[in-house]
Amino acid sequence: MHYPIDRPMTRQGIEKGYWELRKDRNLYKTMNLMARHYAANAKSAIDVGSYIGGFICDLDWIPERLATDINNYEKQWSEVQGVTFKKADAFKLERKFDLVISNQTIEHIPDARAFAEKLCSLGPTVMVSTTYQVPHGRVEGHIHDPIDMDQFLSWFPRKPKFAAIVDDVPFDNIFGVF
Repeated sequence: MHYPIDRPMTRQGIEKGYWELRKDRNLYKTMNLMARHYAANAKSAIDVGSYIGGFICDLDWIPERLATDINNYEKQWSEVQGVTFKKADAFKLERKFDLVISNQTIEHIPDARAFAEKLCSLGPTVMVSTTYQVPHGRVEGHIHDPIDMDQFLSWFPRKPKFAAIVDDVPFDNIFGVF
């Protein structure tokens, strides 16, 4: 199996799986290109707040890949070759990685600035995405919406190497490499 076991988005009335709906979006295509550019020689990568999103699975040139989430998705990740899953609180992670990834997570974290600082402490290259200008209350659990580029960048202790708004469906996204 190439990706974690997907689960239908039945709460939203959608029969397709979470990752199946997302894997071909412009955001992940852009992220893959930027990972190949900024982390071409990476030996290790971590996806913080991975849920069952399979982006890290596509970074197959990186020999050591770890997916983490505060919730336990070990079963969904159990058959994925080349990626290990670990239930972990991002704020308690200590180990360093060449590439740190966090997709669509920061908008759920009450202290986004502390989360961004923690991500930057874990490695020299950090890639983060979030939704762009989604109206407040439109997506359950998004506590910072609407998020604009200035707000997003203000959370990070480093200047971005790359930052863009990526046109996508159903929402545009902000993506940054720090």
